[in-house]
Amino acid sequence: MRIRIIGPPGSGKSYLSRKLSQKTGVSYVDLDDVHWKTKYTRKNTVAYRKEQVRKHIKPRDWIIEGVYMDTWAHPTISQADMVIVLRPPKIVLFYRLISRFCFTALLGKRRFDYAKLLHLLRGAWYFHEDQEKKMPPAKYFIYRYADHALSSFDNNQAYLS
Repeated sequence: MRIRIIGPPGSGKSYLSRKLSQKTGVSYVDLDDVHWKTKYTRKNTVAYRKEQVRKHIKPRDWIIEGVYMDTWAHPTISQADMVIVLRPPKIVLFYRLISRFCFTALLGKRRFDYAKLLHLLRGAWYFHEDQEKKMPPAKYFIYRYADHALSSFDNNQAYLS
């Protein structure tokens, strides 16, 4: 079982990946850990990202989640048995992002920075806004390479009991 989960920040990719991993015993990879050298500050090189992706898709079973659809991440889609696209409503995204941001600031894991929060919210807004413009090529790519299955949860109704 090879699963790729795609969605904007706050859509539930990490949550769903963890739940699927717990249910199946298959480890999961967050593509943020591949993309960023220093979390959200310095990026890894494209060559490094490609190498890491090759390493992570070698096992027979995997779960990979992330917003990335760049060339270096294409094998995570082309080699997937199932691609899940999470697209919750904007209000849900904003609630989750603001809650997460404030909670981590209160715990002292992150300095509260309004500029970073606004940047994150803007990214989620435009990901959602431009969905119809950006998703057709993405859907084409997904259907072309992982035509086995495409699941889209418009209201994020992916529940695991």
